[in-house]
Amino acid sequence: MRVSIIASSLILLTVASHALGATDEEFIKAGEQFAQLLVDGEYEKAVQSFDETMTKAMPVVTLKSTWEQMQAAHGPFRSLGEPAIGSHAQYKLVFVPCRWERAAFRLKECVPASRSRRSLRNWPKSSA
Repeated sequence: MRVSIIASSLILLTVASHALGATDEEFIKAGEQFAQLLVDGEYEKAVQSFDETMTKAMPVVTLKSTWEQMQAAHGPFRSLGEPAIGSHAQYKLVFVPCRWERAAFRLKECVPASRSRRSLRNWPKSSA
């Protein structure tokens, strides 16, 4: 089923990044703002920060459809959780927990230190 694949697979969204010197708080705020745009159904505003590659890969209609499929598969959206920040190799990572009625996922935002691009990924929340 397509929804299961979307729900359990990585969803990659590349969006414009803050300046490379951004603080952790700025990265966290940007991750929260993007997630809130999805929650609020503001897909047009969410895609405004996409670069050309991401705009082609996930135009507004695809972003909207993906979010709506998550809700259809996992029930109504319930809440955003407290974001966390981390790093891996040359990446800054921002995790924004998202809870639906029947599932919890984290949007994982990856910001390469060497580029002004950002990726968001949807990972199932670990049970640990």
